Amino acid sequence: MPVDLLFTNRGSASMTVHGVTMRVTGVSVAGCDVAGIVVTRQLAATPVVPARSQRSLAQLGVPRSRWPRLRMLARGNQDACEGATVALALSGSATSP
Repeated sequence: MPVDLLFTNRGSASMTVHGVTMRVTGVSVAGCDVAGIVVTRQLAATPVVPARSQRSLAQLGVPRSRWPRLRMLARGNQDACEGATVALALSGSATSP
């Protein structure tokens, strides 16, 4: 499942996002095994977010093939994860000209 990240730039100049890393930290439904949900691809792009704006990868024109991607492993009771919200931790850096 591709993840459409949302970036907020509160600065007065555009911001280039570099090296975002994503990891799964939890799920909202008891019985859904967090270890069964994995990141299979990190962000493979360096999006530029305009000044004083909030934009998603889709809004920035980043192709879905470059978005971070989650996958559920074929193990355990996958039905227990139906309707679950997945908690993610993100880290990375950004620069402005």
